[in-house]
Amino acid sequence: MNFAQVRACLILNLGYKHEKAVGALEAAFALVRPKRVRMNIFNTLKAQLRSNKAQFGNLLNTVDFLHAPLQHRSKNTIKTVDYSKK
Repeated sequence: MNFAQVRACLILNLGYKHEKAVGALEAAFALVRPKRVRMNIFNTLKAQLRSNKAQFGNLLNTVDFLHAPLQHRSKNTIKTVDYSKK
């Protein structure tokens, strides 16, 4: 499952079938390293999904953030880099 499929699965299933959304999150986090960090984030989001407290936008932002290149990450936001400037 690639990132686009994971995101689409979240959009289609969040708030509708929580187990499918959890499965999509698990696939999304498969690439996150180190494993300890991945599991902490995943378990938190899984608990939020199951308790219906998760905000849809926050989940998508988190998935987007985790799939951004490492050099573009900061504490809470994704930085964009303009490669046209030298």
